[in-house]
Amino acid sequence: MFKPPRTDVCNTCAKYETMINSATDDQAKANVEASRVEHLAIAQVPRDLLRQNKQMAENGQNPNLKVVCMDLQQTLSCPSLATGIAYYKRKLWLYNFCVYDLNEKQETMFMWNATVAGRGSDEMASCLLKWLKIKVYQQKQDFLFLRIFCDNCAGQNKNINMLLEALHQVHMKRLFRVEFMLLKGGHSYLPCDRAFRSIEKRVRKRESIATPQDYHEIIRSAVKKFLVVPMIRDDFFDVKALQNEVSRRSTPGFSKACQLVVSHTYPEGYIIKNDYNLEDVAADMIKIRLMKGRSGYTVQRFNLGSVQLACKYPDSRLFTAEKCQDLRVLAGLLGDQAKAWFTALLDEQDRLRQRRLSDVAPDQQEEAE
Repeated sequence: MFKPPRTDVCNTCAKYETMINSATDDQAKANVEASRVEHLAIAQVPRDLLRQNKQMAENGQNPNLKVVCMDLQQTLSCPSLATGIAYYKRKLWLYNFCVYDLNEKQETMFMWNATVAGRGSDEMASCLLKWLKIKVYQQKQDFLFLRIFCDNCAGQNKNINMLLEALHQVHMKRLFRVEFMLLKGGHSYLPCDRAFRSIEKRVRKRESIATPQDYHEIIRSAVKKFLVVPMIRDDFFDVKALQNEVSRRSTPGFSKACQLVVSHTYPEGYIIKNDYNLEDVAADMIKIRLMKGRSGYTVQRFNLGSVQLACKYPDSRLFTAEKCQDLRVLAGLLGDQAKAWFTALLDEQDRLRQRRLSDVAPDQQEEAE
């Protein structure tokens, strides 16, 4: 029976499979198979931990602990049209960052287009901060500990910017502890992925999707509990101000970390763990000091909570002239309302380009994809 090709396969698993298929004797094949089984067993540990935390969160065993998963969906293109000419034209990219609350069984989708912001670590940290504000200030939820299950993507989750934002919240006393549980690459199927699959099924059933607002409605209709939060430029913060307050040093072992922990018990930095043990065992922890100098910690000497974060994108991100030309062609294929939306967006791009050419623009952002 025909099977579709697998995607997002673990590199190590693919290597072992190739070695097994090319092995010339039974002993060599058995050795590789043993290594593969060991690798799969290690990769299964965080997945079992996720399953246990899911049950614990649903049962409300620890009301002070919030357990979430987070992930960025594959880029969505807009407009999405069935016409042949649309296939060859550059489109507007839409980003969708999902935070799945295991306690409440609710997905929150943070959406924005490429003129608003990019999709780097600042943007992911800003979405997480927005989610935290919704939970604490709008929904009046009270929790002190946050456990986040996510993949090992360095550009989005596993980076210093995300850790600094977590430490920022700990220093502000909004949270006591933030734990990043990093699943193994190629084995990180999260509840967010199930939500993305539901969205993609709805998208495939539509012959055309004209605007980002149409995507919002599709996502809201995919599952009743999906909460869609359109992100604007003011929601995205630049963490450079936080980086200026900490020492910069190489961190051996960071790339292989299984957990990254920020805690009020170690306010001068963060903790690396190379296993998935939730208990803090001193022998298994690597403490990374971010506080400058060698003096002992005091709030007066090191307090990220007092740092004000600036907006990262004062202006829209600028597209290339070629991309704007393609989008104008696609806008001509849309209905009046969608065409008006794209026309307004592209007119703003033209004004911004003129400002850049005349050296009036205060913000020199690089051109967006």
